[in-house]
Amino acid sequence: MPEEPEADTEISVNGIAFVDRVMSKYPHVLFHPHHAPLLEFFFLFSIKVLDGNEPLPKAAAAEFWVSLPLYLLRFSGLYLLSHHNPFVLVTKLPTT
Repeated sequence: MPEEPEADTEISVNGIAFVDRVMSKYPHVLFHPHHAPLLEFFFLFSIKVLDGNEPLPKAAAAEFWVSLPLYLLRFSGLYLLSHHNPFVLVTKLPTT
């Protein structure tokens, strides 16, 4: 990804979408301590995107930041019991 989000908006959108998909399926890979500098770069980059003027990268970054708490909960082993009440947590998903 470019250092400045508006340098290439298509790469910015696709880069954010890629990290979003990886984080949704493999959060343990991205949150490994070895990847901390890369994750920090991405977080700061996506914040720059939110502050920018381009609508498509801004929408991708906003979607990522909305999803991030769910990824963090899933990574920590906690799961939302109800999407209507985010304060109700369980340690494992109920099985049927």
